[in-house]
Amino acid sequence: PVAMDRKQSLSEDPKAFDAVYMNGANRIGWYIVVGLARRPLNVDGFLILKVPGVGLLVSPKLPDSVLSPDEAEDPSFSSEGLKLTPLQPMSCWWLQYKGKMRLAHNPQKKFQVHLDAKWQSDVGFFNYDTDMPVRALAKGLSNETWTRNYFKCLKDHHQTHYEQFGELIGNVAIDNVDFNINVSAMRDHSFGFRREWRVFHRYVLHIFTLADGRRGNVGVICIPNMFSRLEIGYVYEKDGSLKPLSDLDFELYQHGENGVPPSDYGFNFKAGKECYEVKVQVEETTDLYLGLDWEARITESLSRFTVNGVEGWGVVEWMYANNSGRRPAVVSSH
Repeated sequence: PVAMDRKQSLSEDPKAFDAVYMNGANRIGWYIVVGLARRPLNVDGFLILKVPGVGLLVSPKLPDSVLSPDEAEDPSFSSEGLKLTPLQPMSCWWLQYKGKMRLAHNPQKKFQVHLDAKWQSDVGFFNYDTDMPVRALAKGLSNETWTRNYFKCLKDHHQTHYEQFGELIGNVAIDNVDFNINVSAMRDHSFGFRREWRVFHRYVLHIFTLADGRRGNVGVICIPNMFSRLEIGYVYEKDGSLKPLSDLDFELYQHGENGVPPSDYGFNFKAGKECYEVKVQVEETTDLYLGLDWEARITESLSRFTVNGVEGWGVVEWMYANNSGRRPAVVSSH
């Protein structure tokens, strides 16, 4: 864990990557999504922050997430005022931002924002290399035609990816007005030889916290040449123990295949010995693009959840392949 939970050396591949990400929410309507992906030529970086009474704030360049690299010789992932720094492996990270943000729905309305918060956790992490159930992986593999090239493709695109829930607590000043931020937040770290967004078709991730203390991430990934349908996820029980996802009835093609994610829907899944019935109600969305050529479109859906009758909150992240290249920046929030 110590060797994993820090900056990694980028491979020599032009699509090499080392990416950290965090998203969180709370009962009273705060939401935060932040990502910093180190690439050989740039950083894919963004900050999305919903503050009750202020509105939905986004990085000034969004929907474009391409930022200039900041390769200082320090442990931070950083670019253009946004910084995530590991302080203690698998236990404490420091999130900072100093710069402009704008209203998602009114791009002319800009704010000076200073964010300073610590993410801390005392629970275990879910490592997809070691913690994903054999059954889920076997189901994904069984949909494909097995050839030598198929397994070579899997190997070439393998990445290390792990996730961990914790609490993000700190302060944010918006035009010199101070707010306290206190949200349940999932943090992840991905790195590998290469990340090629063009091989993806779609994915969805439901990242949620419930009022009874349970938390989780449940989703489906579609990468046509590797996994046309791969179920992923887990639930943290109230005591912090992890239960991996074993079954899921969510079908990507039934939800937003036309490019517009649904705003009111439900599904069922099983983790451990428990079955979960999930209802999702989206409050607000905003879009961004990843990659130098905008190869991926991401919709972040800030949402309310009901899971087995228990209320919750969180973010649903939808990824779509984008084959139209870098279009003029059109804010597609609604």
